[in-house]
Amino acid sequence: MGRTFWHSFLTIWLTMAGAIAIIAAANAYLRVLPPKDSFIDSREFYTMEALNAYLRRDQIDEARAYTAMLARLTPPIRARVTPGPLGGPQDCKTWADHPFFNGGQSDKPLSTADEIDAPPHPPIRPDKDGVVRLDARGERACYHIEIQKERLSYFDRYAPAVLPIIAGLMASVISSFLLASYLVAPIMKLRGGLKTLAGGDFRVRIGRQLGRRRDELATLGKDFDVTAAKLEEMDAAQKRLFHDVSHELRSPLSRLQAAVGLLRKNPARLEALLPRMEREIKRQDGLVEEILTLARLGPNAAASLERETIDVIDLVAAIIDDAAFEAQAKSVGMDYAGAQSFVTRVNGELIYRAIENVARNAVKYSPPGSRIRISSSLGSGGETLDLAIRNPGPVVPQEDIEKIFHPFTRLQESESGYGLGLAITRRAVEAHGGSVEALANPEGGLTVTIVIPRLD
Repeated sequence: MGRTFWHSFLTIWLTMAGAIAIIAAANAYLRVLPPKDSFIDSREFYTMEALNAYLRRDQIDEARAYTAMLARLTPPIRARVTPGPLGGPQDCKTWADHPFFNGGQSDKPLSTADEIDAPPHPPIRPDKDGVVRLDARGERACYHIEIQKERLSYFDRYAPAVLPIIAGLMASVISSFLLASYLVAPIMKLRGGLKTLAGGDFRVRIGRQLGRRRDELATLGKDFDVTAAKLEEMDAAQKRLFHDVSHELRSPLSRLQAAVGLLRKNPARLEALLPRMEREIKRQDGLVEEILTLARLGPNAAASLERETIDVIDLVAAIIDDAAFEAQAKSVGMDYAGAQSFVTRVNGELIYRAIENVARNAVKYSPPGSRIRISSSLGSGGETLDLAIRNPGPVVPQEDIEKIFHPFTRLQESESGYGLGLAITRRAVEAHGGSVEALANPEGGLTVTIVIPRLD
């Protein structure tokens, strides 16, 4: 669950503990617990029981002395004992016969004194005057017991029920505020960052604004920064690409415009200028085709690729045959060694172009009389094809190795081409889940390694 779960868990427990603390503190000051009605009922019940014990033995003086002592308590209990009917104890209703004890369900006298030794403990119900009246039967006489029931204020009556609710509400408000502050503050920072991103400013970062947090929201902030950095990089790459495309397109168009201008001045030069104009048009057509290929190989290219089951080694053999034919003009040889078969599901056209671009670059930059070595092997238990193309060309500085995979990058201004070949190679292979790396050879030239995974 992570740190957010434990923060929420701790907040719930602190809310419960806070509610208990508030109840304890409030009760220490207001003294509303335990509920006073239950306390008063208990006091009056045991007063009745004690007075009855005296009166059963006709100890009326002791009973009255007991009531006088009760009147001095804080709060006082106001009780009174008076003689009952003159007819004697047989005319009295018994202690347990009174509706106070049996709910008014029976008026039957008790037969023995033992039955009144342990009366029940129901709630005390006074009459309309607020007085509890009972009869007690002694050995020789009958007695009346009257207790003035204490009246409770609305506060004493309802505070025990309301106090836990108020305490829980107060603790919940405090804990909810703290939890909301903990969660909402980074969310608002994230919202502000997203709003800035939507406005086109990809330089925004929120990771440092979250401080030293180590929870999921801090991880989300870091992911936001990574996303923003990637968007900034893609935005910069897009702007650079537009600039490079416009520059590359402008050059052949400028030459075509120059040729048209010459023809307007001297139409007789048409035959001489037509081949040059055709070359410029062909060059521009090739550039547009490569730009479209590069555009097809965007971030989501893998999901839209049409795949077929082919043997990649057959493609490598066809590429070597074509490249070797072109290399004869420079007396450059090509050697192949390695795997004889690697069947997988790929887009044959893209993989062909990816490998062909590397092979043609190798022929282009290899000096006359040299040899290009191509080797392949099965890696990861036969799940990948590792294809290495090594050419003995000029020395490439280590810091420039990665630049050759960027669109429209040429390490030397005198180089021909558009600088799109290796960029297309990398994107095409990565769209299939593979990778492309280049390493500078100690004696000069590059070794480009293409890793193609086996896909079902």
